[in-house]
Parts: sequence; C-alpha cells; structure tokens
Amino acid sequence: MKSKKNVVSYTIILVVLIIVNSCSTNNLTEIDLNNKGIPVTIIVPQGCEITEGIANEEEDEMSFLNYVIKKDNFILDVFMPEQDLQGDLSDYVRRASQLAKEEVGFVEFVKTDEAGFIYKLKTEEGFGYNFSYTIIKNNRAIEFLAGLNFSDYTLTQIEKLYEAAKTAK
Repeated sequence: MKSKKNVVSYTIILVVLIIVNSCSTNNLTEIDLNNKGIPVTIIVPQGCEITEGIANEEEDEMSFLNYVIKKDNFILDVFMPEQDLQGDLSDYVRRASQLAKEEVGFVEFVKTDEAGFIYKLKTEEGFGYNFSYTIIKNNRAIEFLAGLNFSDYTLTQIEKLYEAAKTAK
C-alpha cells in the first residue's frame, strides 16, 4: 500500500514539475544581437530590453561591443572584443576565473564547466554570487556576465542568468 502512495506522490510531483516548466518556457523569447554587431542569439525572459553597456567603447587600442539585456532583476551583460581571438575557449575561461579569484570578497567557485563558472562572494550584506560564461563564434570571444545590480545577486538569480547565457548560439 505504501508503495502505491509513493508512486502516486512521485507522479503528482512529476506532473507539477512539467506544468511549471512548460509555463516558464512560455515566458521566454529569443533575442538576436547580430544587428548590434555581436553574432549571437540568446533565450531570455519576454519583455527584456537591450541597451548599450558602459564598455561599448575603445580602450587602450582595444574596442569592445557591450550590450545589456534587462528585465527587472534579470540583468545580463554581453561583451565582445572586436579583435580576433587571443587563445582558445579554455584560455578565456582561465583568465576570467583568475579575475574572479582576484575580486574582493571571492569565497569559492560554486559551479564550473568548460565554458564558465558561478562563484560566491562575501559582501557587506552577507553573500552574493556572480558568474562568467564564454562562447567562441566567428573568431570572436563573447562573454556573458551578471549586469550591474544595486543589491547582491542570489544564487537562484545567478543560475537563471547562467542558464540563459548557455542558450547563446
């Protein structure tokens, strides 16, 4: 009798998860940054706006394209140097992870994969999270980071940004 209850319970949980997942994917849309000079499409929440980022300029003989995809607390920064690649994907991820380790308050890497990572920071308010994710396309490195927010990002918020970055094609 107990095993039938477990099967029914698991079935109900599975159905609820499927419904929640299908509802959440209905609130997503694909954004194309090709018309902004960055050869990428990405799936983000519906209603996101694209604005120029603060690094959309030339610095020390290097120029960057930088756009922010934003809706409420979903703030995704997209960077692309206009110069050709300076190494392979692992080189870019290694440099980004070194910068993360040097960031004030760095605690630890929470998640890592071949193209990026999520990390934890000690802040004045407690703890916050951040991430970096990179893809290589058309001989360019395109990096995704959490955008400027006036409060610490929670792990859940960063995971949503990271998952969105992973849809980049």
